Amino acid sequence: MIRAGKIDEILWSTGKWMFIDMGFSSKSPTCGVLFHDSKPERKIFAETVKDVITVIKTYPLVNLVIESPLSVAFDNGNPVGRSIEKQGNKARYWYVGPGCVVLVGALYLMKNIISENPTGEVRLFEGFVSYKTEKSDHMRDVEFLRDVVKDPVTNKKYIYDISDNPGIESAFKVIGFNYGIPPIIMKSIVQ
Repeated sequence: MIRAGKIDEILWSTGKWMFIDMGFSSKSPTCGVLFHDSKPERKIFAETVKDVITVIKTYPLVNLVIESPLSVAFDNGNPVGRSIEKQGNKARYWYVGPGCVVLVGALYLMKNIISENPTGEVRLFEGFVSYKTEKSDHMRDVEFLRDVVKDPVTNKKYIYDISDNPGIESAFKVIGFNYGIPPIIMKSIVQ
């Protein structure tokens, strides 16, 4: 069963955790991958897919945090930004530039997961690490996401529920699946 996780399920003690900083390159290792308490690794897309499939086949409950838009929003059929995507005068909309690229990567990742027909439970959580002043580092980003999950009480300012945003829906509806709107673990320079 695949479904959106819930805020009260962001607990280190619930199943195994896997963190993916989504990349989508033909040859470069643009994905950051971190499984539970392991060290983060930089991988190409196909290796990342293989690792995720291995984990969901091995463990009965996997909490999958993907640093990519996992929900989208529309107004009168047109894409619009979600509430978390605008910080001050900066915007990182799901349907523009890097957001769109990693969303396509996440769609193909999910297509591969779905084709494996997992017998255990896979809970989805969205990561959103953006508006950084320093150069992007996929390994550091997945470590940040893990740190939030390890101590969600102290880090509650990084956890958001956007399920009530107007026009919001699962990003996976476009491939025929509705897993709900997952909570977002977000870090930005504005916080």
